[in-house]
Amino acid sequence: MKLKLTKKGEHGVQIMRVLAEMPEGSKLRSQELAERADVPIGFVPTIVATLHRAGLLRCQPGRTGGCQLGRPPEEISALDIITALEGPLTEKHCILDGSRCLDDVQCELHESWSEAKSAITDSLDKRTLDQMAEHGGRRAAPPDDDNEAPSD
Repeated sequence: MKLKLTKKGEHGVQIMRVLAEMPEGSKLRSQELAERADVPIGFVPTIVATLHRAGLLRCQPGRTGGCQLGRPPEEISALDIITALEGPLTEKHCILDGSRCLDDVQCELHESWSEAKSAITDSLDKRTLDQMAEHGGRRAAPPDDDNEAPSD
């Protein structure tokens, strides 16, 4: 089982972190965001539009335009960003077979999985963008595919 963001989610977190590191009121254009966040330029317009619709970014078109945070970084959580880009984390699918999870017909892992999802959601909600910016954007080492267990 892997709990992993899509590329859109991963790149969105990086873009938001870069904007949080900027002086208040600063704006960055798409090309600058792509370079500073180390995100392929093709991802930027879609991510920015999604974050703008969610109220997490303010964007102005034109020569003097660009994007900036829509709220102070201490008021934006990791959960806000991930939910905007990936959708709600509360979608109910059975961990065993991927079918729709029904609260009235529970599998043997239902309670444990529900508690785990709740803990993840709570943790992401507590982690603010200013805390992520303090982390400095260090990424984990790439996965070692040789040590990954074979899939069924």
